[in-house]
Amino acid sequence: PGDFRMLDPDGDGIYTIEVERAIGFGGDYTFTNGFCPDWSCKEDISGQSCAVAPFNDRNFPAVSSDTTINTCFAVHGGYT
Repeated sequence: PGDFRMLDPDGDGIYTIEVERAIGFGGDYTFTNGFCPDWSCKEDISGQSCAVAPFNDRNFPAVSSDTTINTCFAVHGGYT
C-alpha cells in the first residue's frame, strides 16, 4: 500500500489523484487509509458488487480513453 498518494490540496475533504497509464491498462486495485505494510488500513468492500476475489479489491477494466473513477473509501463507485 502507498504506491500512489491521494491529496486534498484545498482542504474540502475530497482527495484526488491523477495517474497516467498506457491504453489497454487494467487490473485490480484498492484504497488504503494511510501507509500500512500489513494492509490493516485497507478498505473493506467485501460483500459489495465491486469486490473481486480473493482480496476484495476493485477491478479496473482495460481502458481505451481518459477515464475518471468516482468513489468513496469502502463504497462502490462508478467510471466516467
